[in-house]
Amino acid sequence: MSEKTAVVLIDFLNEFVHPDGKLAKNGYSDYVMKYGVQRAIERLLAHARSNGDLAVNVMAGFSDNYVECPEDSPLSPARSGMAP
Repeated sequence: MSEKTAVVLIDFLNEFVHPDGKLAKNGYSDYVMKYGVQRAIERLLAHARSNGDLAVNVMAGFSDNYVECPEDSPLSPARSGMAP
């Protein structure tokens, strides 16, 4: 493994990137599809792993009722107007 190389994915969550995600209506899913973001990430991760580089996926996680989610977060039911 390279001592200096890591790929870090932060909050690449279905709520943002999947067409059925809570924030799909904000255009994130369309952007991912239009610009091939998921395929580019898959290639990047495959390349990193084939080189023995570290791959880290950092994800936010919440209970079903989103009690840990800050109220000002776009994922917050209070802000989005959507039930969890």
